[in-house]
Amino acid sequence: MHHVLEAKLVVGDMVFSIASEFIENESENVSKQDCELKAFDRLAKKIKKNI
Repeated sequence: MHHVLEAKLVVGDMVFSIASEFIENESENVSKQDCELKAFDRLAKKIKKNI
């Protein structure tokens, strides 16, 4: 199982996936867990870069 934050575009009955960002730690020795807010910052940067 993998936790993923997805950006979706909903148009009527259709749903399009715009971008995805995995919520995971880079290594096992981290002081804080990765979270949705940090993943959102990374996802927003990806979306802004591709516009």
